[in-house]
Amino acid sequence: MDLATGSLLVTIALLAGNRLVLTLLGRGCPAPLFWSIQGLNLAAVLFLSVCGLPGISSGLRILNYMIAILFALHFVENNRRRTALFANSRAGGGEDLEERRRNLRDSLNKEPHS
Repeated sequence: MDLATGSLLVTIALLAGNRLVLTLLGRGCPAPLFWSIQGLNLAAVLFLSVCGLPGISSGLRILNYMIAILFALHFVENNRRRTALFANSRAGGGEDLEERRRNLRDSLNKEPHS
C-alpha cells in the first residue's frame, strides 16, 4: 500500500470514528475515546491545511482545505453535542441539588456555635 492510499484510509477511519463518537454520545461515550477523536480531528485539520493529502496535485489543493474544514466541523459539532448532553443532565439534577443544599444549610444551622 502506498502513502496516498494509506492516508486516504486513515482519513476514512477518522470519519468513521467521528460517527462512532456521535452515536455513543447519547449512550455515555467514554471520555478518553471522545478526547482522542477530538485530538485526531485537530491534528487532521492542521496536517491537511499545512501538508495536504499525498497524491493530490497542487491544482486540487482546495480539496485538502475542504476536507480540513470537514474535520473542523466535526470537532465543533462533537463539542456542541457533548456540551448539550452535559447541560441536559445538569438541568435534570437541579431539584436534587437544591434539596442537598437545603439539607446542608439545615445541618449547619443546627450545630452549636463555639
